[in-house]
Amino acid sequence: MTIGSLSRRSLVPIDEFFESKEVLFRDAAIVFAFLSVTIAFATTTNSSRVAIEFVRILSVLALFAVVAVLAFKDQRVQRSTLLAIGLFALFFLYGLVLAVGNGGLVYIEESLLRDFLLTAVLVYVFSKNSREIVSERAAKFIISSGVFVVALTIYYSGLDFSYPPRFHFEYSSNLLDRTTAYSQGVSKFYGLLALVSAYLSVKAFDATRVLFYVVMMLFFLMLSALGGARGDSLAAIFLALGYVFVFGKISQRFILMGLASLLFGYLAFSLSFSDFTLVARLQSLDGGMGAREDLYLKALELVGSNSTCSYFGCGFAYFQKYYGLGAAYYPHNFFLELVIVFGIPLSLILIALAIGGVIVDGGEYRSRNHLFLLVLGFFFLIQLKSGALLSAWWLMAGVFWLGSRALSSMSAYFSR
Repeated sequence: MTIGSLSRRSLVPIDEFFESKEVLFRDAAIVFAFLSVTIAFATTTNSSRVAIEFVRILSVLALFAVVAVLAFKDQRVQRSTLLAIGLFALFFLYGLVLAVGNGGLVYIEESLLRDFLLTAVLVYVFSKNSREIVSERAAKFIISSGVFVVALTIYYSGLDFSYPPRFHFEYSSNLLDRTTAYSQGVSKFYGLLALVSAYLSVKAFDATRVLFYVVMMLFFLMLSALGGARGDSLAAIFLALGYVFVFGKISQRFILMGLASLLFGYLAFSLSFSDFTLVARLQSLDGGMGAREDLYLKALELVGSNSTCSYFGCGFAYFQKYYGLGAAYYPHNFFLELVIVFGIPLSLILIALAIGGVIVDGGEYRSRNHLFLLVLGFFFLIQLKSGALLSAWWLMAGVFWLGSRALSSMSAYFSR
């Protein structure tokens, strides 16, 4: 028996192992991707930040390790994967080249490699899981990780259940050198967990599981509201409740309405809503959008007065360079920044492809990607009022994946 034959025989069990466990690897990639992108949002105290940062680093390393295994297992890269990564690379390089030429690179160079790699990895993971990007099993692992983060937060004194219940935003207060009463990150993190719970409640068949996941959804929505961020909490409430009422069975709707009524009745008679940060911040609205309004007006002025940006785009971070602002003062709106970076024609093409991808995916896979699109919709709503394109990893990866779905469908149609 030759050494070559021994080598070939020794590889057979490895191939069989990867073949049987590939779905597990794909689910693991999604869970680690979710944690890599979101777990830092849950930071409250300095001590919790240390623990959460440790988990985040482990998640990122595990994500890249699992992706390496999946890539190694691929004897031939799928066309859909190449198309998705190619579309992302094309737009990213276009924005980067313009940023280099227009002087915006200095504002993004520190995080550029991180943003590129993480978005590219997410595009790859989404394309590998196309039929069902976030499976029911992955969703359950995400919920379990959320419960773990809640326990971690309580352990490190980040959540106080005395009246009124509240989070302690020690880390962000120290970071900003002022007292912080709310956190967009915390509201965002628990809002996402509420969406996952809503999805699992609709997928559940027996009443016990439905009840459990509805309770979890309401619990995470309460934590999101305690985070105090208006837009993030309201978006989570709207999407989670809306999803259950639209896609849930009649029994699930009754369970939700019953529990929600009991909860609201208890809160109304036992608590004073004005003691909560979210309610106080909603009451303080005067019709304006604060500092964001000025950024929106500046972005519109730039697009209206600079025809080069309007037609061809000006690249990443040109907005900050044009107005002499700091790196954190981006337009705070997905559409406005998209137009400034890529120009109106390319932006419209990308948006049209993404919408086409939603239609194609729903038609071909019979809506098996409900949870993925639900999470993507949440990130999109948030991106309408905060967040930069480069750091919107999950959203941008999802947009490029959807765009590749539309292009793939068009290619198949014209090749007939």
